[in-house]
Amino acid sequence: LSNSGRALLMQALSLDATAGGALQTGASDAGGEPASAEAERARQVQQRLERILARPENAVCADCPEPASTWASTTFGVALCVKCVGAHRALGSNISFTQSTTLDTLSWTDEAIAKLDRTGNVLANEELEYCVPASSPKPDNNAPGASRRDYIRAKYAAQKFSRANNPGASPSAPVYWSDRRYALNRMRSSTIQGKIQYLGIVSIRVMEATKLLPVHGPIPLPSSKPLYTNPYCVVKLGAQVAQTRSVSRTLSPQWNEGPSQNVSLNMSWDGAALLRVAVWSADKLQVGKDKIIGSAFVSLEALTTAPSQQSHQVWVRLFRYRTPPASAPSTPPLAPDEADSLDPMASRASRSRAATALSPLAAER
Repeated sequence: LSNSGRALLMQALSLDATAGGALQTGASDAGGEPASAEAERARQVQQRLERILARPENAVCADCPEPASTWASTTFGVALCVKCVGAHRALGSNISFTQSTTLDTLSWTDEAIAKLDRTGNVLANEELEYCVPASSPKPDNNAPGASRRDYIRAKYAAQKFSRANNPGASPSAPVYWSDRRYALNRMRSSTIQGKIQYLGIVSIRVMEATKLLPVHGPIPLPSSKPLYTNPYCVVKLGAQVAQTRSVSRTLSPQWNEGPSQNVSLNMSWDGAALLRVAVWSADKLQVGKDKIIGSAFVSLEALTTAPSQQSHQVWVRLFRYRTPPASAPSTPPLAPDEADSLDPMASRASRSRAATALSPLAAER
């Protein structure tokens, strides 16, 4: 306070100069510790934390390739970036307790500092990322927020990848989200699911359609019957089904939709099954009343001799019935229940469960 302000304060409190001097020199915190001692402790804690975070093993976030920031999980003793600390907070403080190394240094206990000091990102990941399957990619800059949260929950809350929960398993380093397709493709020669052995993972890209038949709407209009046609494509390989987005009011839709937009378009292939393709028109006025425009079958036999990662593009003609055309006599016809499974209304749940595996082997048009 200035002299004039101090005089007004003493006058208001009816204090004499001696009491005022005591007011000036008697400042202390609630615990009786002088403010200077508290500031000194905060400075020492800050220096200790800075030395720990400056180590090379803590330069990168424990859960992604981003540079580590000023946040850490005291539960696991790891340094985190700003994006991943949010996912840790979503787990709850009972699973991962996070603290800032700059904002709340006085709340750091000696035990928490010692945990961060003796563990660090490298040692923690050697235990918690001991065996990470390629189907659980580690998040990076391109990973969506949901994938980041799922990975961190699996890593810390469930500890699915830890050494303790994978006894006898060989170490498997995590694959980053952007590299997931190439890592999974290495599994193409030995992928086995249940009792079915698969030749590889087929990556499908639905590109476009032309000259589709118009779908009549419930309310006839003089010149806009084709405008009721809102086409989308449903593809099926074995028991796996995927659906593209619907394009409004067109007879020549441009989907250009592949695994990067719809992960369900990555499908395991046994080397024999035909790819079934059906084009539907979405009924935006009546739920569950979508109409089929046509369907076709695509042979993937050419992929068995094609080099890995080489695309295979083909146009197919759609037929109004659901059995193979006469030009493919060796193809077994669809049974009624098998044909109905192309109905997107009947396969929505299975698609949502199958949208996990990713690995391009070839592309279909």
